[in-house]
Amino acid sequence: MTAKLSSLAEVQSHPTITTWLVAVDVRSAYNVGAMFRTADGTGSTGIILAGYSPTPENPKVNKTALGAEFHVPWFVVSDPTELFSKTSFAHIGLETTQKAQNIFTWTPTKRKLFLYVGNEVTGLPLSVMTGLKEFVRIPMVGLKQSLNVAEAASIAMYELFRKTQE
Repeated sequence: MTAKLSSLAEVQSHPTITTWLVAVDVRSAYNVGAMFRTADGTGSTGIILAGYSPTPENPKVNKTALGAEFHVPWFVVSDPTELFSKTSFAHIGLETTQKAQNIFTWTPTKRKLFLYVGNEVTGLPLSVMTGLKEFVRIPMVGLKQSLNVAEAASIAMYELFRKTQE
């Protein structure tokens, strides 16, 4: 049994998913597995694995996801920029950029959206950044200005769950 979708049309027409987390070039299979667990927790988040992000076929993703990969709809795309022109959802980047709005005060313009998260060290690639018009960030008041990608994705998934279910 798998929750893997076979087409972008299935992604767009999925009846229960309001947020698709697009994990772009995430190196750690353990981070991807953790994202599956959180997506399952929200009940309204699917996952798109882009670039070289590992898939649930990887035993480390499987180990960390603890079975969530069998329930959370997921899809694989080699080039995440193709999502810009082939979907009608809002496209939002979770990134620490000057243009980013505080995710807790930001209001989504559409109920269905793609939330892009990037590599643990380098963030989102420039090709994705230039295609995005909106960015959100998690406010950081400590010395470090970023979180682990799985932790940041978890916070964002639950905040978007809250905002899109109202």
